[in-house]
Amino acid sequence: MTRKDEQKYDAAMAELKQLLDTMQRQGAMSMTEYAAGARRAKELINYCKQFLNIMGEELQQIVSAD
Repeated sequence: MTRKDEQKYDAAMAELKQLLDTMQRQGAMSMTEYAAGARRAKELINYCKQFLNIMGEELQQIVSAD
């Protein structure tokens, strides 16, 4: 993983937090906006899970190398 990948992960997490904050405010979104937000949140969650899985594999390889 590169520093650029880490920055993308950080940006995705920040966007996800902002999106969830907006979605949790009552009346902040129409149902159409809420559905679009839910789709985007799913995309962000999937990206972050993939990043963390790759990082976990890399760390496991480092630990197992000894």
